[in-house]
Amino acid sequence: MSTEPEQTEDDFQKELVELFGQEAQEWLVQIHSALTELESQPDPDRHTQLVDAVVRGITSLGGSAATVNLSDVERATFALLPFIDTLKDRTTATKQDYGIVREQFHLVMTSVTTATGITLELGPSAEAPAQSEPAIDFLT
Repeated sequence: MSTEPEQTEDDFQKELVELFGQEAQEWLVQIHSALTELESQPDPDRHTQLVDAVVRGITSLGGSAATVNLSDVERATFALLPFIDTLKDRTTATKQDYGIVREQFHLVMTSVTTATGITLELGPSAEAPAQSEPAIDFLT
């Protein structure tokens, strides 16, 4: 049996987590959008802007998670930063680097979903297989 102050504290924490979930959705959409655009190899200036936007989104999301005591989200989010470093130089970033970043970003999304209960559909991801053309039979 909980006392009234404990109940009030629990309610307050639930409200904080709910608000965090709403903000997290916005940051995750922004990060996903920037990562998707980065994979299209934009010009150098745009590339720099997008990497900066991703880093800002990650630090905002991780910092907010820390503020509301969601340590798993905080850890997963900040763990993404070293992987973003591999994308800073557009001339050396490989398709594999982008794939690893997508995997790490998915872990962040999963941690946010686990902590808040929100689900986020970001649309088809870059790793989704493209629809293949039917084979052409040149012999007939």
